[in-house]
Order: sequence, then structure tokens, then C-alpha cells
Amino acid sequence: MLKLITDFRDWLFNHANGKIFRYVIYRRIYTPYETQKAFTDESMYESTHYTSCYIEEAIELDGGDWLLGTREVFDDDSVSNHLEYVKLSEIRLSRFDDDEPYEDEEPEVEE
Repeated sequence: MLKLITDFRDWLFNHANGKIFRYVIYRRIYTPYETQKAFTDESMYESTHYTSCYIEEAIELDGGDWLLGTREVFDDDSVSNHLEYVKLSEIRLSRFDDDEPYEDEEPEVEE
């Protein structure tokens, strides 16, 4: 089924609330060849390990970027007690239906 979403704010409010996401941090690396436009982008991910999280805050920044306040979800389904902020332009965000907890379970917050 196709969902028409016109902007990131609409998606956050209507589709991201309470969902578990995974992200990896993308680091831009500029080589001398790139500055001379001899090669394409040679950037890479900081790590190949995805961080599972809830998106709890979203701050719209100038230039169309967003700052996301994320709360990490651990392997035992407990949830971190602190927020980590990442820029949307610096991550690759994914969502897997299998990550979602059962509907009758409340996430356990780590103290």
C-alpha cells in the first residue's frame, strides 16, 4: 500500500511515534581527489553496527536538516535513560517490523 507523505514532520507525527528504528552514523570524508572532482564521494559509515532506538524528539534545523533525540533500545529490550542527539543528514535510518515489541509489553527503562 502506498502512503503519500509530503514532509518529514508529517511522517514523524503520523508514522514514527512509538516505533523502533535502527541507525548507523554516516561520516563524510573528503579526499584530495574529491576536492579536485576526480572521484565520487568516498564517505563511509562510522560503524556497521546499527543502534536500535526510539525517536523521542525532533528539532527542525536551518537548511532542512533535523536533529533527532533518540533513546537506545538494548538487546534485552530495556531502554536507555538518556537521549542521544543525531543529525538526520549524518545517519542512515531504517525500520524493521520484526523489531517491534509485542503490543501488550511496555518497554523497560534502564535506571
